Amino acid sequence: IKPPQDSRPVIINSSTHNFEGFISTSLQTYLFPSEDTKLQTFKDNPKASADEKNLKIFQTRDSLRIGVVLVVAFRISDPEVAITKLGKDGILPHIENIAFADMGKAIQFSTVSEVLFTSSNKPTADNIPAVNIQDLVKKNLAKDLEDYGIELARMNIETMKVLDEEIAKKLAGQSVTSAEFTTKQATLMKEYDIKTTEAKLRAETENIAVQQKNQAHIAEAQARLESARREAESLLVQADAKRKAEEMKGELYVKYPQLFELEMAKIKAEMFKQATVYVTPQDMNSFFNSPVGISMFNFLKTNEKQNGS
Repeated sequence: IKPPQDSRPVIINSSTHNFEGFISTSLQTYLFPSEDTKLQTFKDNPKASADEKNLKIFQTRDSLRIGVVLVVAFRISDPEVAITKLGKDGILPHIENIAFADMGKAIQFSTVSEVLFTSSNKPTADNIPAVNIQDLVKKNLAKDLEDYGIELARMNIETMKVLDEEIAKKLAGQSVTSAEFTTKQATLMKEYDIKTTEAKLRAETENIAVQQKNQAHIAEAQARLESARREAESLLVQADAKRKAEEMKGELYVKYPQLFELEMAKIKAEMFKQATVYVTPQDMNSFFNSPVGISMFNFLKTNEKQNGS
């Protein structure tokens, strides 16, 4: 009977209906090899070692035996398909068999070093995660189980052990060396990052200082330019004022000729102050009867009065 879509109870009213039990559709997690598989291994080989009994044994491409324990989490997404194709009691054995089949296929095409490295989820030297066996098996297993109405939620390698003790010791030593190398590499990378950051900070500080100095020079130059501009404007204003004053003076002279004559008399008087006049006796009479002589005579007469007073 399919699970009801409206969450209402299912009523069985047929007297001939045979009820065998329920099948869970919630998340289920199992360790493989299962207890049934371990028991069967012991029955088949009573002299089997503990590793041979508790681990699923595979052989790598370089002919080394590796024992594996898997953790598989799944849920029944389509109970009707799962029961129809596998039966209620055949679901767990099928999942275990398919998981080990996919795992065995991946291991037999890899060396023991490749298996151990790519199953450790460690990044490569370029910090790019390697495509590991665990992910590969999980992908294939999920695709296989989907055809049987089963959704794979998780698949992890719980245990992976090299059964040859001598090889295992050598690999452990290599792992320690690799770990030390990785630690040194990480330390060097960290030091490099620190030095790079410090260099960038120094460069930025120097750049800021240069920018501030340049801005100060620019501000000073702009201040000088502004001062020169204002001085030039002041000179232009003064020249324009002088020009306008001259124009106004000319207009006054045109309107009032007497002012012009007075100004000319002042100019001549200034000239006479600075000048030395030489007149011969022959030209004395004609000089004093001339306009210049008359002006000079009047000027001298005026000065005499001023000095006498």
